[in-house]
Amino acid sequence: MNAAREVPLARRLLIPFVIAGAAALAVGACANEPTGAPPASTVDLTGEWDFALVLPGDEAGTCPILGNLVLTQAGASVSGTSTVHYRFCGAQSSGEVTAGALDGTALTFHSVNCDYAGTVIGVPADSIAGTVDCDWTNGTWTAARVGAAARLDLDPPGRRLVVGGSQQLTATLLDSAGHVLYGRVVEWGSSAPAAAAVSSTGLVSGAGPGTADITATAGGRSATVTFEVSAAGYVELTGGEYHTCGLTAAGKAYCWGAGGALGDGSGLQSTTPVPVAGGLAFASLSAGFAHTCGLTAAGTAYCWGSNGGGRLGTGDSASGVAPRAVAGALSFTRIAAGYIHTCGLTAAGTAYCWGRNDRGQLGDGTRTNAAAPTPVGGGLSFARISAGWYHTCALTATGAAWCWGENGGKLGSGDTISATTPVAVAGGLTFASIVTGRLHTCGLSSGGAVYCWGGGIYGQIGDGSRATRLVPTAVAGGRAYAALSARQEHTVALTADGHVWGWGSNSVGESGDTSRTEWDVPAALGSSLLFGSVAAGGVHTCGVTTADVAYCWGYNSNGQIGDGTQTDRRSPVRVAGQP
Repeated sequence: MNAAREVPLARRLLIPFVIAGAAALAVGACANEPTGAPPASTVDLTGEWDFALVLPGDEAGTCPILGNLVLTQAGASVSGTSTVHYRFCGAQSSGEVTAGALDGTALTFHSVNCDYAGTVIGVPADSIAGTVDCDWTNGTWTAARVGAAARLDLDPPGRRLVVGGSQQLTATLLDSAGHVLYGRVVEWGSSAPAAAAVSSTGLVSGAGPGTADITATAGGRSATVTFEVSAAGYVELTGGEYHTCGLTAAGKAYCWGAGGALGDGSGLQSTTPVPVAGGLAFASLSAGFAHTCGLTAAGTAYCWGSNGGGRLGTGDSASGVAPRAVAGALSFTRIAAGYIHTCGLTAAGTAYCWGRNDRGQLGDGTRTNAAAPTPVGGGLSFARISAGWYHTCALTATGAAWCWGENGGKLGSGDTISATTPVAVAGGLTFASIVTGRLHTCGLSSGGAVYCWGGGIYGQIGDGSRATRLVPTAVAGGRAYAALSARQEHTVALTADGHVWGWGSNSVGESGDTSRTEWDVPAALGSSLLFGSVAAGGVHTCGVTTADVAYCWGYNSNGQIGDGTQTDRRSPVRVAGQP
């Protein structure tokens, strides 16, 4: 077992938990308060105390600060140190405890530009509660005496990684009452460093396929979590707003980026691919704004992530950090995840949609949300479907395009009137595929010509203007394309020889041109790589090369590029964890 040492002991804590914890200390203090003040001789404050300091924050909020006090009492005199471990706002820091005095059960002291006053509670003393007056503001504080180490918690409690991926573990040592013991030394070790190695700070790195137990030891207590490490090679990618998902040839799904929509069961963000939980084999995937859906080979639909508006289709409002079956026992051949809604097609070509419906994007003739699949009106049979932000479009078997939902030009009907059931796209063109963004729609003809319609403020129509187009308008350049993808405010297309072209929003290179120019005509991806498929995300783009290697580029706020960083990429970078 390899071992390393860490000086600080840390754990991420949510602000609501901190506030609740502070309140709990105060409530507990009241519950334990004796009916009469204990004699001064029974009060001994020497030892370690956890404290929670709550100061006013911005916009009438609160500013929680957590730390510990190490106090020494000599008669009525109290001294020691205060150490801040978690500071969510404000300027409080660590320092000496000075001018400490105990008068019966009344404690006063000064530390780091703040004057503390509190009441000691319990016999023997086990908590303190009071007020704090700082140079810049005032608030309240509570403290609880820390006992002997009872357990060590690790967070997250286990994870799966790809080769080259990483996950930060945090260790928290607690006493029997649940108080945190700060500042203890932590030793980390791995049972199989060839699979997963661990650093002196608890950072676990996937080194090779296999399984490793990661163990932390502190304060005489130990805890172990298991990591499974695998290598992924992708045949298909799909881009969400702040996450990306990929599918292997064996049907195994991996996702990376913003937490919740990854489906790995943790709800955590990951800057490298993590396997979707449940052991399901998928035939296709589709990533929406903050959710993802997949179809098995048998056509069973599963969705995971945020369930706002009912977009998971599970019949309820509960979100899912792992795949949940779509209600209704329907079998689908295609599935499309949009902003806050999802749609699917059955083998008979019947379209069903579910989720938010405030703009008529479900197509059922209403504006009522649906938490389970509901049939699209009009009696049409479709072969392809695409879900945008507030609209949906589909193609019949003959290539005729129909759209519904919010208009503003993106329905292509020749007007700006929204529709709660499908309306025909004007112009009589037929398409082999159709894609939807936030304000625009594009279609690819069987001959390789691309037409776009809707809002063009970012140049996403690609006709050399930034005008709104109410009907399909030919993309400039006369180039023939083999594949097409759109999301948010940009469009990308792939030629038969593997070259990527993009137009529209390009503030962080999502369209692929490193100049960051918002192109209103197609611009070539600034790379020598040749791609076999391409997928537009919210403000990023991904593709699988002809050599079967996945790359992403553009905005990387949540790790949606998948390279182990949160650094924006203006040109393609290889997704981590591939063979």
